[in-house]
Amino acid sequence: MKKLWAILVCVLLCLAFWGCADETTADESLLSHVDDEEITEEQKQIYYKTFENFKSTFTDIEKETDNYRITSGEKHAGYFYEIYDNDKNLLDKGFHDWRGSFDISQNGEIVVLQYGYGGNVQPSYRVYDVQNGKVSRYYKGPFTRHGNLVAYFQLLDDDAVLVVQDAFDVEKSYQEFDGKFDRFIGLKIVELSFSDDGTSVYVKHRETNNEKNILEETFELQ
Repeated sequence: MKKLWAILVCVLLCLAFWGCADETTADESLLSHVDDEEITEEQKQIYYKTFENFKSTFTDIEKETDNYRITSGEKHAGYFYEIYDNDKNLLDKGFHDWRGSFDISQNGEIVVLQYGYGGNVQPSYRVYDVQNGKVSRYYKGPFTRHGNLVAYFQLLDDDAVLVVQDAFDVEKSYQEFDGKFDRFIGLKIVELSFSDDGTSVYVKHRETNNEKNILEETFELQ
């Protein structure tokens, strides 16, 4: 909830600065990065209205390809992004303010959105298959990808497990691996990567009780 209202406050303050007044409503994808079931319909509508109003002031193109566009405003308050499939159908759109990490990258038919809030909070990642029009859920970092496979950590009560799955369909591929990971693995990770052929995942991280000691583990995929 705090994340949503932080975004709302930023957008509303900027709206007051520019004096926007349009009432256009955006679609549900604008809140796709907010994972909070307690968001009310009224809060959603406030966000949708302010989003389209504010967007009209962002005319500077920061980055653009056939599949995505990032624009900013003259006051550099943040970025708007739009992601399209190869037929120019809109897959996703949203706003990221000036705080935290933000990037969109592309490798072939796969586009990856990195959406971070700054501080010690790990950024989240979303994957798009622009050839087939597929959109994944958000995955909390640490995160890495190879083709349609993604690797990330699932937090438990006191520990964490490494999860490797198909980014778009958990029924196609899903594996869990127990390692020497605690729930603070996001702060201790040194490297998380797939092998070149995508058959294993390498994890390098600082030990829980002795951060000077670096542990390395390789997990073979089935």
